[in-house]
Amino acid sequence: MMHRIIMITLAVLATIDINAQYASKNKRAIRAYEEAVNYYEFGKYTAALNGLNTAKLLDPNFTEAYILTSEVYYNIKEYENHISEFSKAISLDSTRYVAGYFLAAESAFELDKFDLALWFLNKYKQFSKQTNRKMSYDAQGFERRISEIRDIMSHPVPFNPRPACKTLEKPYDTYFPSLTLDGNEMVVTMLLPRDTTAFKRDPIMIRQRGGSFFQEDFYFVRKVDGEWQAPKPLTSINTDSNEGAQALSADGNWMFFTACGRPDSYGSCDLYFSRRIASGWSKPINVGAPINTSGWESQPCFSADGQTLFFVSNRPGGKGGRDIWSSQIVGFRTDGLPRFSMPKNLGDSINSRRNESTPFLHADGRTLYFSSDGHPGLGGEDIFYSQRNDSGVWSRPKNIGYPINTKGDDNSLRVSSDGKTGYYASEVETQWGKTLRVMEFDMPQISRPKTTPHVKGHVFNAKTQKPIGAELELIDLATGKLQTHAYSSSTSGSYIVNLPTGRDYALIVSHEGYLFFSQNFSTSNISDPSQTIILDVPLSPIVKDEKITLRNIFFDTDSDVLKEESFIELGRIVEFMKKNPKIHIEIGGHTDNVGSAEYNLKLSQARATSTKNYIVEHGIDANRITCKGYGLTQPIAKNTTEQGRALNRRIEAKVVKIVDSH
Repeated sequence: MMHRIIMITLAVLATIDINAQYASKNKRAIRAYEEAVNYYEFGKYTAALNGLNTAKLLDPNFTEAYILTSEVYYNIKEYENHISEFSKAISLDSTRYVAGYFLAAESAFELDKFDLALWFLNKYKQFSKQTNRKMSYDAQGFERRISEIRDIMSHPVPFNPRPACKTLEKPYDTYFPSLTLDGNEMVVTMLLPRDTTAFKRDPIMIRQRGGSFFQEDFYFVRKVDGEWQAPKPLTSINTDSNEGAQALSADGNWMFFTACGRPDSYGSCDLYFSRRIASGWSKPINVGAPINTSGWESQPCFSADGQTLFFVSNRPGGKGGRDIWSSQIVGFRTDGLPRFSMPKNLGDSINSRRNESTPFLHADGRTLYFSSDGHPGLGGEDIFYSQRNDSGVWSRPKNIGYPINTKGDDNSLRVSSDGKTGYYASEVETQWGKTLRVMEFDMPQISRPKTTPHVKGHVFNAKTQKPIGAELELIDLATGKLQTHAYSSSTSGSYIVNLPTGRDYALIVSHEGYLFFSQNFSTSNISDPSQTIILDVPLSPIVKDEKITLRNIFFDTDSDVLKEESFIELGRIVEFMKKNPKIHIEIGGHTDNVGSAEYNLKLSQARATSTKNYIVEHGIDANRITCKGYGLTQPIAKNTTEQGRALNRRIEAKVVKIVDSH
């Protein structure tokens, strides 16, 4: 904004040369005007207006005084007064300041007086087309913008903004909400005064926002029994400098955020990483290359599947000023920091020749919300959304609509996992003046993503009940593709895993020193896609006679031939056996009670043998594996229902021996 004001000042003074011949001959009026010019150059607008009013009072036909008065009002955003004063100026001399028509059009635009804005633009083109083609071209672009805005505003979407969290209603700006997948935890960025005593003495300081008087910190809020509790500072992350623009993982156990100007930074602003630990949050680590560069990296978004980091950067190779990029997790360093692939630009569908910001990929894995001042919108930054198809191609972005978008900057939208609620920051009138607040609203039906169910629970030691920080993998059984990669909290064992609908999945939970756990989920026939599935996961230590049920090994009816979707689980058994070479196991086959006992015993033995053969064929010594069919003799559920019979039809792996290394 300051750059724009300086340019306006230069333009006005170039047009109104104080050494030129004035429209006024009144020496006192000229003296008052020239004093006002000096005040204007130094940004002392009140003193400038006083001098200009004196000049106009002494000479009501002083054209230059009206022009400069209009510019002062433009700079302080008093648009009605700007138009009024400029209209008086052009009534005296219509061509004295041609550039002023464009600025008057901007003021009319800010007041939603589009017809008046077009009138000023028409005059601007009329007076400038013979001398300056670029000025005429700019006017044409402005006219197209007004047409686009009128079209968007003529199709308003439902919008009912309301405060999202009453406990965050402080005298300070609060913005950039980041929520867990279940919507029960939220971290926000809060702009706080460095000197709270001074702030209390002078609350008007809130209007200054930033500079040396304020700093950005993180605050954490938890929902208990449907009510948000009091916010708490993240003291283990917050510093005397600024931290902001954060992104939580789906389970809230990881956080990526932006910090600028730190000693270990690669550029002006970098991305940092922290994980939740027993004492709060771990010491932040710079994410490093290839994410951070000598440029500017900010505004991270971590996908709900735990595999992709989206962020904004002005690095070379982009489409415009600031673009949205993405990078995949490809492993981990010894200190636990994820390692990332070389970032990829999201391409022309998303990134424009100008600036994009605040990306958010919904839990459905397909719908991206972001802000841009380069796609057709209402002005400033507008919120857009795009859908990614099965080939990974993003659709043409759609404007989320008016009045969600305004002519100002609209960004930082986050959407709940059920797709029904949007969260964002908006400037509202409070007892402390205009203050940024975290707001929520019902997402318009047209821009809602798909609702996806999720699984949540705790991973713990089956013997001691102590929490375990385990690895969780959700795998698409049809494709073998890793759908979601997550970790349970080492302090609480809690986890959340998203379940995109319409597919069958294997959930595999593992941790060193334990037998892995497997579960099967089919989301094809879920009647309520917004439901939360509670699944607590006991992991059994690797000791003799402990066993696990392999729930993702499948056979056709009356067959001992392994179905292809079984290979994922079998691969995990192979991997487990390779990592634990001292272990010998028994593969046990079990059936329901349909058919004779003899038939079921024979079928269960054949299925156990098929399972062993696969494992042996993939590199495990046959002497480490025995197999046995138990038929219907060891049910784990009643055979009176189909659900019970399905549980009884199973393959188990039991530890039968651990070879002593001594």
